[in-house]
Amino acid sequence: MTGEEIILITIGSFFCLGLIADAVARNTKIPRVTLLVSIGVLIGPQVFDVIPHVVEDQFDWLTSIALVMVGFLLGGKLTASTFSQLGTSLFSISLGESLCAALMVGVGMFVVGVPWQVALVLGCIAAATAAEIAFDAVVETKAQSPFSKILLGAVALDDVWSLLLFSAGLAVIAVGSDWESLGTITRELGGGILLGIVIGLPASAVTGRLKPGEPILLEALAVVFICGGLALWLEVSFLLAAITTGCVIANLARHHERPFTAIENIEWPFLLLFFILAGTLLEFDSLITLLVPTVMYVILRIVGKFLGGYAGASIAGNNKTTKRWIGLSLLPQAGAAIGMALVASHYLPQYQQLIIQIVIASSIVFELLGPVLTTIALKKNEA
Repeated sequence: MTGEEIILITIGSFFCLGLIADAVARNTKIPRVTLLVSIGVLIGPQVFDVIPHVVEDQFDWLTSIALVMVGFLLGGKLTASTFSQLGTSLFSISLGESLCAALMVGVGMFVVGVPWQVALVLGCIAAATAAEIAFDAVVETKAQSPFSKILLGAVALDDVWSLLLFSAGLAVIAVGSDWESLGTITRELGGGILLGIVIGLPASAVTGRLKPGEPILLEALAVVFICGGLALWLEVSFLLAAITTGCVIANLARHHERPFTAIENIEWPFLLLFFILAGTLLEFDSLITLLVPTVMYVILRIVGKFLGGYAGASIAGNNKTTKRWIGLSLLPQAGAAIGMALVASHYLPQYQQLIIQIVIASSIVFELLGPVLTTIALKKNEA
């Protein structure tokens, strides 16, 4: 069979597995994301190794599409009305758990003997939360509580804080090497924000006119794919560009009643493929070799997210249930973290395997543990 035939058959098989996972999730308390990642581990090269290599090569673009869609939808949650209702809680919680996780992981990893450059990078990456997992948990549980709104807003801000910290961290490392690296990092961060504004401004004016109040699917896809494609072509942060675009449209398009909710109907197939393929990245040999630093990273990040979330919620005056669960609901780690690990390995080639394997191994752990805790947190705060 040709490569195209193999890809189509494999993707179709993945969708069938997704249907099974969805059915199991509906009849159990296991989140479907956890099931999909587990499926990826089982069919991946470390267990049964049944995924054709030609399909594995498609992982990058599938990840980009999924994350751009999620970033756009999350950016749409960052509206003036949301900030006016949840502003104190949102900023306090997201900043608290992001900074606390970054500090705990960064300092802790350095103390246990990890090179300072790697410890700095891992700390910055630890601040990020897997937007796609948190968003799916909210959709799956149909949560409509203030807690779910804080969660989605915090997830979007998490990636912003993480990207800012990550860029600053790489800048610190780059100062010790050359100014060209510093310029590159600044361009990626600022370019992502600028591109989001450039796309968002005209899109907020022209979309939502054919079907008054609600942009149609073609409009939504056009904006998302152009945003992602231009960001990749210009080599700027496509996640930050997508979040900025969604935020600009949601705040400026007053004639929109539901900005680009059409994307929610087609986003899941891409996320399904992403979760399964993410599970295939686990390497047991590397996991054993780097067991101690990986376990330390996982523990430190959990403690940092919990303490930071608790402190932030306390400062904002949230209830006890929110204080206890908000940090634990922000544990999922996936696409953005892996993407930053790949970028960091480019700037620190001597530590490539150390960075990538710790982040991938910990991401698998958090993709299995995180959705469960996020789902529990949403249900606890719905009561």
